[in-house]
Amino acid sequence: MFCKQGNRLFCRSILMTETHARLLHCDRSGAYKTRPLNIHDDPNTFVRLILGLSSPTEAILGFDTSVQWTVKNGRRVSGTITTLDAVGKRIKYHLNTDKHIIVTGGVRGRGTVCWHAKDKDGKALLLKDSWRTDVQRPEHTFLERAKGLVGVVQMIAFEDNRAETKLFRPAGFDFTIAGFDNRTMCRVTMPCYGLAVHQFTSQAQAIAALRDAVQGHLNLLKSGLLHQDVSIDNILIGEDATTTGLRGILIDLEMAIRVNGPAARRIETNQQGTLLYQSVSVVDGRNPLPRDYIDDLESFFYVLCHLLYGFEGANLPFPEAFGPDSVLGEWERRTPRIASNRK
Repeated sequence: MFCKQGNRLFCRSILMTETHARLLHCDRSGAYKTRPLNIHDDPNTFVRLILGLSSPTEAILGFDTSVQWTVKNGRRVSGTITTLDAVGKRIKYHLNTDKHIIVTGGVRGRGTVCWHAKDKDGKALLLKDSWRTDVQRPEHTFLERAKGLVGVVQMIAFEDNRAETKLFRPAGFDFTIAGFDNRTMCRVTMPCYGLAVHQFTSQAQAIAALRDAVQGHLNLLKSGLLHQDVSIDNILIGEDATTTGLRGILIDLEMAIRVNGPAARRIETNQQGTLLYQSVSVVDGRNPLPRDYIDDLESFFYVLCHLLYGFEGANLPFPEAFGPDSVLGEWERRTPRIASNRK
């Protein structure tokens, strides 16, 4: 449901037996269910539950009403998304329905959703919704620091504190239970860049994009930020194919941290990044060290390996690239210790 309905903040349904009913609630902090309600002993509450789940009000059903659709013959033909502009005023953009909404899998977690839109001048934009925990810094603080850096995603505007999962829970909910993390929704408006680097049209294009993304990473480091989540999906092909520095763009600063030099000052208890691209030091984890730029450069190397071992050419993924005995398969699916040894 979350994957098919990008503007869904939460969803609710009823678990029923012949005698009892329980309300099931799911959001980006996970799921919870109420105590069993005897529908024969308390029919009034049961009717209230049914009416609430049948409400015609989108917000009550768990939808983000800043996204609105025009539907004809059962299909979405157009839509709009409302947010804040660079000076904090409400602004409405038209959604580009020719492009698919990008939704990350799973329910609990960041729940990233990317909307393709256009401004009044027809300029392509990308609006990114994501949910962070209370201990995580908002991505827009890193994007603010990265303004003007070549080879790094740029921010046009942001809208923070759009929703909090703790406000979706009942008054008597125990927020101290293990595993519950309150998550806050933020929306960031950015320029729309090219395709991900794995959708290259030539070898030269892929290498140029990778090179400029590495330069962008260096620019980030000089500004006091360490990316920590270099992957094949976080390197985009730049719109400018001729200007060195703009042929590849490093995106997604959600996992970034502030540093005063080449390395972080503290050890991360939850190592960030995608297993396939993590450095040997990060994957192994037996003797953890503060992350530094070398770990991220190693991640760039594994992106290059993915391009080399995972593709036979432009738009030609190698079918056996992630087979059980393949290089990439062993890096991705083995236990962390085995994966680090293979690397």
